[in-house]
Amino acid sequence: GANVPDALPQPESLGRPRRLEGEMDEELLLLSVRCPAKTPGSQSPVGAVVSHSGTGGQPLALGEDLEEGNQASEPFFLDDVGGEGFEVIGTRRALPATPMDNVGSQALCLQTNAKSTKTSNFEALLPSSIPAGSFAMQPGHPGHPNPGGKSHPVNSFSGTLSSPNSMVPGVPVRHHMQRYPNPVETSPSPNAPSIPSSGFSETSLSDNRSQRIDSPSGLHGHFNPCDKSPSVISGLTTRPSETASLTTNVAAAAHSQHINLGGRSFLRQTSQNSSGTSSISRTSFPTPTLPKPITFLLQWNMIGFYNNLANLELLVHDTAPWCLALQEVNRVSVEQLNRSLRGQYRWTMLRGSNLRHSVALGVLTSIPFEVLRLDSDLPVVGIRLNGPIRVSVLNVYLPCGTLPNLRERIDRILEVIPGPTLFVGDMNAHHPIWGGHRSDARGIALQNIFEEHDLIVLNNGANTFFNGHTSSAIDVAAVSRSFANRFQWSVDSDMYGSDHHPIRIGSCASPPALARRPRWMYEKADWNEYTQSFRYLSRNHAPTNLTDLAKVIHNAAESSIPRTSNRRGRKALHWWTDDTRKAVKSRRKALRTVKRIPIGHPNKENAINLYRRRHMECKRIIADAKRASWENFLDSINPTQTSFDLWSKINALSGKRKATPLTLQIQGSDVSEPPAVAMALGEYFAKLAAIDSYSDFFKRRIQPTLSSVADFSVPDDHDNAPINNPFTLSELIFAIKCSTGKSAGPDGIGYPLIKNLPPSGKLQLLDLINKTWLTDTFPSEWSESLIIPIPKTNSDSRGPSKFQPVALTCCMSKVMERMVNRRLKQFLESHDLLDHRQHAFRAGHGTSTYFSQLGDVLHTAYSSGLHTKIVSLDLSKAFNRTWGPLVLRQLVEWNLSGHIMRFVQNFLQQRSFRVLVGDFLSDSYREETGVPQGSVIAVTLFLVAMNGVFSYLPSGIYVFVYADDILLVVSGKTPVRVRIKTQAAVNAVYKWASAVGFELSASKSVRCHVCPSNHRNPVPIMVNGAVIPNKKTVKVLGVTVDHGLTFRHHFDSVKQSCQTRLNIIRTISRPHRTNNRAVRFRVAQAIIDSRLTYGLELTCIALDRLVSTLAPVYHGYIRIISGLLPSTPADSSCVEAGLLPFRFFIYTAVCRKAAAITEKTSGDDRIFILSEACRILQSTANVDLPPVAKVHWYGDICWHSSKPNIDNAIANQFRAGDNSSFLRATVLDWLHNKYPCHEKRYTDGSLSNLGVGLGV
Repeated sequence: GANVPDALPQPESLGRPRRLEGEMDEELLLLSVRCPAKTPGSQSPVGAVVSHSGTGGQPLALGEDLEEGNQASEPFFLDDVGGEGFEVIGTRRALPATPMDNVGSQALCLQTNAKSTKTSNFEALLPSSIPAGSFAMQPGHPGHPNPGGKSHPVNSFSGTLSSPNSMVPGVPVRHHMQRYPNPVETSPSPNAPSIPSSGFSETSLSDNRSQRIDSPSGLHGHFNPCDKSPSVISGLTTRPSETASLTTNVAAAAHSQHINLGGRSFLRQTSQNSSGTSSISRTSFPTPTLPKPITFLLQWNMIGFYNNLANLELLVHDTAPWCLALQEVNRVSVEQLNRSLRGQYRWTMLRGSNLRHSVALGVLTSIPFEVLRLDSDLPVVGIRLNGPIRVSVLNVYLPCGTLPNLRERIDRILEVIPGPTLFVGDMNAHHPIWGGHRSDARGIALQNIFEEHDLIVLNNGANTFFNGHTSSAIDVAAVSRSFANRFQWSVDSDMYGSDHHPIRIGSCASPPALARRPRWMYEKADWNEYTQSFRYLSRNHAPTNLTDLAKVIHNAAESSIPRTSNRRGRKALHWWTDDTRKAVKSRRKALRTVKRIPIGHPNKENAINLYRRRHMECKRIIADAKRASWENFLDSINPTQTSFDLWSKINALSGKRKATPLTLQIQGSDVSEPPAVAMALGEYFAKLAAIDSYSDFFKRRIQPTLSSVADFSVPDDHDNAPINNPFTLSELIFAIKCSTGKSAGPDGIGYPLIKNLPPSGKLQLLDLINKTWLTDTFPSEWSESLIIPIPKTNSDSRGPSKFQPVALTCCMSKVMERMVNRRLKQFLESHDLLDHRQHAFRAGHGTSTYFSQLGDVLHTAYSSGLHTKIVSLDLSKAFNRTWGPLVLRQLVEWNLSGHIMRFVQNFLQQRSFRVLVGDFLSDSYREETGVPQGSVIAVTLFLVAMNGVFSYLPSGIYVFVYADDILLVVSGKTPVRVRIKTQAAVNAVYKWASAVGFELSASKSVRCHVCPSNHRNPVPIMVNGAVIPNKKTVKVLGVTVDHGLTFRHHFDSVKQSCQTRLNIIRTISRPHRTNNRAVRFRVAQAIIDSRLTYGLELTCIALDRLVSTLAPVYHGYIRIISGLLPSTPADSSCVEAGLLPFRFFIYTAVCRKAAAITEKTSGDDRIFILSEACRILQSTANVDLPPVAKVHWYGDICWHSSKPNIDNAIANQFRAGDNSSFLRATVLDWLHNKYPCHEKRYTDGSLSNLGVGLGV
């Protein structure tokens, strides 16, 4: 081999070109570097090294002018040699050196020369510090025939080598091949398309793995990772007809040596042959990585959307293109498109004057975009992508026939849309530039349009249309010159039931990640193995604290429970079976047969007919498979399943089970990469929970006294209150039983792992919890939360503010919180410390008590002719602004002390969080204020913080509070008096909010005047100088209240929202095998009846309007389930179904809700719903509402109450259901001898000699 020096020559040593002497065979690998002239004295290290394996022959020169064949007078130098590089390695026939045209101001040409066709190994090492320009590799052949008698074609591949400052990693490798008419011809064809240089923005690499790219010449090229801003080959092009591969195989190096070149370290390796001598010496330069190519756009004329929907699902399933450009979608709506393909795409479409001319564009839900408004009568739609690739996409269908002024109409479209542009569609135009066999007027016009707007045609000449007899290229894709190197155009071999081939436009941009956090697969858990592993680990490594116990549980789970991957797998097509696979394969085989047979062959017509039969058979098999799959799904909805399974299937039908990446708009640009999204959300949430977010007034107020939670002094418990006693096993079991869900916290432990602990493990957990409780400590791991950002459904913002933070804390922490919270809530409720006007998160309270009291106040004022002002106040970020020391001070004022107070103090202090997006965790951020949303005890602490608002309000004001929602109701005889009282109430709430750290948002608050008359230009109500908007309606916990208490807007909204639910009922009511009507009625009652009766305690004020507006929904689903015609009378359909008509259904619901309210209250007859129930019973049955037993709600059983002593000896001795004489004799014997003083209590309602049994 050539004797390569031990180190590359340094700049100061490069006086004249150096010649590397060595024995060469008949083959010679030459490398030339062409650069612009250098100014005198500006020298840089040489940028290329070539080594070759062989014996004998010619020496190899470095820095030689290979094009002219003469040694250069001075070496060629390259700028910025410190940049990254790439290397090309492989095995190739030696071909003659041929000069090539200068394809750029700065170019690099790799050529081969030999006198024979003997195969040799070679490698070329090229630093990427070559300035931005073009490079080309052009192997040739002297024209000698190969053993098969055919000449070797001459291939060329050319492209752009971008500098680090003008390149985006992930620019695709675009392939192009120019086949020369004469194999011996040495210059490229003059018609070869030029390769523009790229102008992409700078981005950093995200992967350190090597990538393999295919290219057309049998060479193999490898792109390795680099350490800094890399250069990337962005213009390599090849034709599919040529098979070659650039690969990255390198012989194993036995010796490595680092070389310093231009301040950058490179690796030089030398391989050893069998005799131990060096055969190949090479220097490896750091090289960049190309992202894996993705399908950017799928273009297809599908001839009917529903006609070929199954084939479209096949196309989309494997590659999930970013965009779908479809032509001739025919009769379909945007709503139907959005529901198709599992809701993965958002669509925009245009229906032409002829339905066959309809076009549609779909974009993945994870890619932000905006619809372009195109003022054109052509069937064309456009979007502007705002994701990783910012480009305007136009989808057009130009029908056959004459289109007058086509050029002017397309010009007007291209002139108004922002560039760069990707223009695709079925043009029905012919031109050789995109592979047509002829030119027509439309093709020439399109070519002129493309040239005028600087668009490059991406087509490689392949035919896109085939009807069995003729084939042509009429589907065209053109892109702006600046983006020409970013896309690769290809045609699918199958037509998927259409007469157009699907066209894929690929790119190397990284799609938004859909990675997820790995989770435990509890359904595949081996719980016996888990129990044994836990016992073994706990014996050998006895945990001394809760952190050690968490590690033991986690290690036991790893050995017995599998985990999912962090990548979301593709969901299998529910109808894909062996039969459909064979049918699709048979159809493709028949199509290949048709294409192989030339036109005019006698078997051509038979092959076409065979393909048509196979196509129809494939459609039938797919339709049968889809029908069978759907029937299996409907059969799975049965009476034996749980409510959870039922709602899971209903949500699946509703399309609610979508997992889409998060996209944020940060500083005007859309960001979807999980690291950037997580960091942006983390910074935003940290600002919300920072002390600096409070007003200056509040910070000045708290500074002298309560600076932090840690500085708060908690009093000791000198009375040994029961609330501070150690926890019992029954409390732990109760807390574990109430813990639902499977999500794991930061420690990776979920509730199922705790629930399946052996008895010894639960005792260990209880002992360690009591140890933490009695020593007033708190594990540091429990202070960290994982924030899951949940998008707000009613927010139009695209910034971080549209997300609601929900915290995932350690599950063992939440088990202990649940035990503490149970004691704390029972203490607060038993001492009546929480105001009865707070209706949220309390036993015996809820929306029913809220609406019933509000309805009574509104109805009384309206029927009395009073003026009523309703003000809904919004507390901005209430959970984040909860000031911990004020909560502690309130609890101390309520005589709480000792362990429970120190637990709350430890829970609130030194908290931190990390944002979880997919499987990426952000940095840790301090949570200086607030309570974590998602923890158990945080809700109770928030209610304590909200309890002070009631003491600030003046008398005569009705206030209704549900968590952080505050509703003020003020009534009076004159509007002026009402406004004054309302302003005073608002000022009182503002004063309280300022004192505790909350902030009232005037823009999100609403006020509404309720009275029989209309009032114009009311006097404004102010909050801290801002006006509260005055509207005709106000939304209260989902119920819209209008100024006349007609609830017209609310009933219309409910009716509209039930249409989707009616579609679900209509869907599951289609004929199938089981066709269980009782199950369908159960589903309807769950998803429709609950919506119709929500807020009935309030909306029964307008009972007649409710019945007349919502009755069609109720009777509609009865007709659908019963299979009746829409014209069937309502009463008849209800009789056939065995259900009450809607009016009596509502009457029954009102009476039941009135009875439930009466149970929870003192039975005050002035409550409106109670009087309404009495009126209904009098009018329908001429009876009064019977007395309702009063229930005093005590809540859960107290933790320190005495437990019953239960003797289970008989239950353990006999089997359930045994009623033998021996059992009766044993029971009588025990009662007579062991328990002579006893009292019989029956739990089944059976009679005895002394009375009726009582169910307890």
